[in-house]
Amino acid sequence: LPGVSASGSQVMVLGNRAVVGNRNGMVYALDTATGCIAWTFEADAGVRSTPVAGPIANGTAGTLYFGDAHAQVYALDAADGRLLWTYNVTSLIGGGAREGYVFRNRGVAYADGVVYTAAGSFLFALDAKSGKPIPTFGKDGQASVILEVILAIFLRGTLNM
Repeated sequence: LPGVSASGSQVMVLGNRAVVGNRNGMVYALDTATGCIAWTFEADAGVRSTPVAGPIANGTAGTLYFGDAHAQVYALDAADGRLLWTYNVTSLIGGGAREGYVFRNRGVAYADGVVYTAAGSFLFALDAKSGKPIPTFGKDGQASVILEVILAIFLRGTLNM
């Protein structure tokens, strides 16, 4: 891949595409038969999380979801790499990360129309179609992991959450 010395994510395969992100913020989709680049996408920061795929319906390629090092979550059309939406979860935890802050390797997970990710001590739930926080998850789309553990231990006397 042009200008790439190391990938930032694991490779995921969807249909006839192998998709990988790198530390420079590029996401590459390679044709699995030829190894040729099918499409590229440039994120705002390094891509350290492995892309995950949403459901494949009606023979379409589906949607790819991933996060970057600045806690931005992306949804791309898997067929052509077109940006569908993006959401920066730091807007939920205090108005954005300070300049240059790099989050650790924060991946995303997809289940039942929801994209989950983490930043700081919070979990976030985003609508997979729109990228908007799901207001019924925690408080307005975010749940404090630390707060839930503290409540479970000290108020309920158990870790069964």
